[in-house]
Amino acid sequence: MAGYIAFAILFARLFLTVDPSSDIQRNGYIAASYCKDFVSGRLKSPSSASFPFLPNSTSHVGDGVYEVHSYVDAQNSYGAVIRTSYTCRVRPNGKPSEGWSLVSLEFSK
Repeated sequence: MAGYIAFAILFARLFLTVDPSSDIQRNGYIAASYCKDFVSGRLKSPSSASFPFLPNSTSHVGDGVYEVHSYVDAQNSYGAVIRTSYTCRVRPNGKPSEGWSLVSLEFSK
């Protein structure tokens, strides 16, 4: 039951606010989600990937581009779990149904 309440509160905070700055915050969450997908697509073992609940930081850098700094714990080609930091830049394609495009993705150890 507590999980449903937490989900309802998170949903309300993300999607039911009317403050214009909330669009930037909401898009930041969406950008982080798309970045997870783009990062997973570059891993040796995507099914082993573990991301933090929230990224280290997400910011709107202008021209519709959002930058996400975070990390992923995933297995390398030898089966060892390695933490890798990444910086991902994405932008929306237009309408919400059209998804987001990867602008750049950089990994660092």
